Amino acid sequence: MIDGRATFIAHACDISVIEERINEILADSIRPTWEEVAQAINRHLEWEYDNIKYETIEQALERLEKINKVDEANVNQGED
Repeated sequence: MIDGRATFIAHACDISVIEERINEILADSIRPTWEEVAQAINRHLEWEYDNIKYETIEQALERLEKINKVDEANVNQGED
Protein backbone atom coordinates (compact mmCIF):
# COMPACT_ATOMS: atom_id res chain seq x y z
CA MET A 1 0.00 0.00 0.00
CA ILE A 2 1.19 3.50 -0.85
CA ASP A 3 0.33 6.11 1.78
CA GLY A 4 0.05 9.63 0.42
CA ARG A 5 -1.36 12.50 2.44
CA ALA A 6 -5.08 11.75 2.79
CA THR A 7 -4.87 8.96 0.22
CA PHE A 8 -4.17 5.24 0.38
CA ILE A 9 -3.38 3.47 -2.86
CA ALA A 10 -3.72 -0.28 -2.50
CA HIS A 11 -3.09 -3.12 -4.92
CA ALA A 12 -6.07 -4.96 -3.44
CA CYS A 13 -8.86 -3.98 -1.09
CA ASP A 14 -7.68 -5.59 2.12
CA ILE A 15 -9.50 -3.93 5.00
CA SER A 16 -7.14 -5.39 7.59
CA VAL A 17 -4.13 -3.72 5.91
CA ILE A 18 -5.97 -0.40 5.75
CA GLU A 19 -7.04 -0.68 9.40
CA GLU A 20 -3.47 -1.51 10.40
CA ARG A 21 -2.13 1.59 8.63
CA ILE A 22 -4.81 3.83 10.18
CA ASN A 23 -3.97 2.44 13.63
CA GLU A 24 -0.28 3.16 13.01
CA ILE A 25 -1.14 6.76 12.10
CA LEU A 26 -3.28 7.17 15.21
CA ALA A 27 -0.64 5.62 17.47
CA ASP A 28 1.97 7.95 15.98
CA SER A 29 -0.31 10.94 16.67
CA ILE A 30 -0.78 10.44 20.41
CA ARG A 31 0.15 13.68 22.16
CA PRO A 32 -0.65 15.32 25.52
CA THR A 33 -2.94 18.04 24.12
CA TRP A 34 -5.57 18.19 21.39
CA GLU A 35 -3.62 20.95 19.61
CA GLU A 36 -0.56 18.69 19.41
CA VAL A 37 -2.68 15.74 18.26
CA ALA A 38 -4.22 17.87 15.51
CA GLN A 39 -0.79 18.99 14.33
CA ALA A 40 0.60 15.44 14.37
CA ILE A 41 -2.33 13.84 12.57
CA ASN A 42 -2.44 16.70 10.09
CA ARG A 43 0.67 15.24 8.46
CA HIS A 44 -1.48 12.32 7.32
CA LEU A 45 -4.97 13.67 6.71
CA GLU A 46 -6.90 16.42 4.97
CA TRP A 47 -9.56 17.49 7.42
CA GLU A 48 -11.24 20.45 9.08
CA TYR A 49 -8.25 21.03 11.35
CA ASP A 50 -5.85 21.84 8.50
CA ASN A 51 -4.13 25.11 9.38
CA ILE A 52 -6.42 25.73 12.35
CA LYS A 53 -5.46 28.57 14.64
CA TYR A 54 -6.40 28.25 18.28
CA GLU A 55 -7.37 31.18 20.45
CA THR A 56 -7.88 31.70 24.14
CA ILE A 57 -11.34 32.38 25.53
CA GLU A 58 -10.30 36.01 25.99
CA GLN A 59 -9.29 36.28 22.33
CA ALA A 60 -12.57 34.67 21.22
CA LEU A 61 -14.63 37.05 23.37
CA GLU A 62 -12.68 40.04 22.05
CA ARG A 63 -13.27 38.89 18.46
CA LEU A 64 -16.99 38.42 19.13
CA GLU A 65 -17.21 41.84 20.76
CA LYS A 66 -15.74 43.44 17.62
CA ILE A 67 -18.26 41.57 15.45
CA ASN A 68 -21.12 42.72 17.69
CA LYS A 69 -19.95 46.36 17.45
CA VAL A 70 -19.92 46.15 13.66
CA ASP A 71 -23.39 44.57 13.67
CA GLU A 72 -24.71 47.30 16.00
CA ALA A 73 -23.19 50.01 13.81
CA ASN A 74 -24.84 48.50 10.73
CA VAL A 75 -28.23 48.36 12.49
CA ASN A 76 -27.88 51.96 13.71
CA GLN A 77 -26.84 53.10 10.24
CA GLY A 78 -30.02 51.56 8.82
CA GLU A 79 -32.16 53.55 11.27
CA ASP A 80 -31.07 56.92 9.85
